[in-house]
Order: sequence, then C-alpha cells, then structure tokens
Amino acid sequence: MNEFGVTTSDRVRTNVHVYPSPIEFESRMLKVTKEIVSRGFARDIVIVGIAKEGLPRRERLDSKREILRVPRKSAQGLIRKVFHFVLWKFRVLRELRDLPVDMVNCHSLTTLPLCALIASANSCRLVYEPHELETETFNSRGFRRFGAKLVEKALIQRAIRVIAVSDSIARWYQEEYGLSRVDVVLNVPPRQTVQASRGPDFRDLLGLDPGAIVFLYQGVLWEDRGVGWLLDAFKVVEHNLHIVFMGFGSAEDMVKAAAAEHSNIHYHPPVRPEEVVEYASKADVGFSLLMDDCLGHKFALPNKPFAYLQAGLPVVVSDLPELGAMVDSYGCGWKVGNSAGSIAELVSTIDLAAISNRSSGVRLAANEFVWERQGESIESIYTEILSDAV
Repeated sequence: MNEFGVTTSDRVRTNVHVYPSPIEFESRMLKVTKEIVSRGFARDIVIVGIAKEGLPRRERLDSKREILRVPRKSAQGLIRKVFHFVLWKFRVLRELRDLPVDMVNCHSLTTLPLCALIASANSCRLVYEPHELETETFNSRGFRRFGAKLVEKALIQRAIRVIAVSDSIARWYQEEYGLSRVDVVLNVPPRQTVQASRGPDFRDLLGLDPGAIVFLYQGVLWEDRGVGWLLDAFKVVEHNLHIVFMGFGSAEDMVKAAAAEHSNIHYHPPVRPEEVVEYASKADVGFSLLMDDCLGHKFALPNKPFAYLQAGLPVVVSDLPELGAMVDSYGCGWKVGNSAGSIAELVSTIDLAAISNRSSGVRLAANEFVWERQGESIESIYTEILSDAV
C-alpha cells in the first residue's frame, strides 16, 4: 500500500488515454496522467494521439508515461477525412493489441466509439472525460449534432465515470442523459509563485509611460475568443490604455495589421506553456472572452483566466454563467458584454486604483483555483473507480 492507500493489486497495469491531436499542447491530459501515476493508480500510462511531422512517434515523458502518436493521413473533403480518421482508429487498435489494458480514458467524443471498443476488447473500465461540451459547439449543428448526440447517448452509459470541466457542463450531462453522477475536474494551472524580481514589465519592454495600463490577451487568436471586439475597442480608447496580444491563430494577421496602425495595440509571439504565467505577470489585467453563440461556450470555464490569476492579474471576462460566477464570487475582476462598445466603456474605467481594489479577490481566487486542489478530486474519483464500491 502506498501513501495514498492504493495497493499493488488495486493498481491498473496499463491505463490508455486517447485524444485526436498530436499531444503537443494538451496540458490537461499531461496533468491528469501525472496525477494518476503519482498517486499510484496506474503502473504505466500510454497517451495515444495523432502523428505529426517533427514529433517522435513514441515519446517517453517519464518512467511511467509515454506518448504514442499514430499516423493519420491528411485529406480534403468530408468523406475522405472521415475515411482516414476511421483508418487511424484501426491503426490505434492494432498498436494496442498486445498491451494489458486495464482502463481507458476517452478525452473526446470523436474517439468515444474507439475507446469503448478498446474497453470491451480488454473487458476493462472506461472513463469519459471530454474537454468541452462537444455536441453543443457552434460547428456542431443539424445532422452532425444529431449524430454526435446519438453516439454519445448510446455509449456514455458504458463509462464507469464521466468527468466534466465545469459544474454547468456536469449538470447538462446529468439532465441530458439521465446520469446519476458526473464528476468535475477543473482545467486550472498548478500553483505558481511569480518572483518579485521578475524583470521588466510590458511598460518597460514596450517603452510606455509609467502610468500606462497594460491589458493582456494570451492564447489562441481566434475570432470566437473576442479578438475582433478587443481590436475595435482599443482603437477608440485613450492611448494610455494598451493591449498586448500574445499567441497565434487565424486572427494573427489582423492583430499585426492593427498594431502597425495603432500605438496602443501590440503583438507578441506565443511563449512556452511553462512561461505563460511569468509573462502574464508583466501586464496589469487579463482578458478571457467567449462568444455566447452555443452552450459549449456558455458553460465553458477555460484555463486562461486561472493563469492570469496565478500571475496576480484581475480578469475581464464575458458575462457568461461559469466565468461570471467566478468573478462575482471572488471579486477578482470585471464582467463585460460581448461587444467592442461594452469593452471600450469598461476598460476606460479601469485605472491603477481599480486594479488594486481587486487584489484581495485575485489572491483568494488564485489560492482556490489551482491544480493541487483538483488532484484531491482525482484521488477521490480513482479511489472509488478502483474499489468495489463503484
């Protein structure tokens, strides 16, 4: 028996986690799998993803965890994409056929049939932990949504546990599929302490006046994350209010073009995941916006605002149920309507005194929303999974 009360006989031999990506920036999966092995619930973990040029087919993360990237051909057109995705699933089955799989964790609805098949073939446990509400996204409509919900409804009962990323999503799963229980593990960063001697802030780096206020947008530069609203807002606010966009994505050229024309709009290349909090600490306020165009966004609780809080920044979030409730409960920032006008009106009221007034709420939230607390939830969930009580 180890320090967490798990005996060798309780522990699974091989725990397989499946997600249809190159497993390059999947920080949640890496945190979850590290928690499972460090607490003694699995002897070995294989994280299955899609092969990508420049990344190794097999990548050893540590003595107990390995990434297996299985080749999948790229294709144009829906039919060809579906065909090659099905072939990828058969390749995954072939790669895993000789492994003593005792538990399968499915991290995406698109791989739920594959994971259910792996679990059935090995007569083992299936855990379903999607990273978002996949049937309720903006792109999942019409027949696509109908088919996805049929698959999810048919297979979700096969899972011994369903784990969601927010309370609202957990409640939706319970109500939609009649589940008696859905656990929640938030996607939050580990506790981090930013050193007082962290180097120059963005005012120094960008040559700004000492009284300038620096807002930060960190992450993927997509329109559905409010990039367009932010650009339009900062084009009309006072010039002492600056915004830095740090990331990459389809809206990157639009950001660079605006930065070339407006002195208070700036672009910064993305940084490594382990540097995100350190760079965020160089700003004054962080933005985390989502369109209210689907339940997936409405119920989302993304990682970005929690990284800002770890950096000591108050946050500006879209007035949506999960994001808004966090700000209301802790007083760690401001809610804003999803429009350039609403954003411009709000940021024009934010000065150094307003930021300071949010500091106690930021500290409280930063102490609450850390991965170490989620590790305690994972311990409870997997203790039950591996016991006779489930």
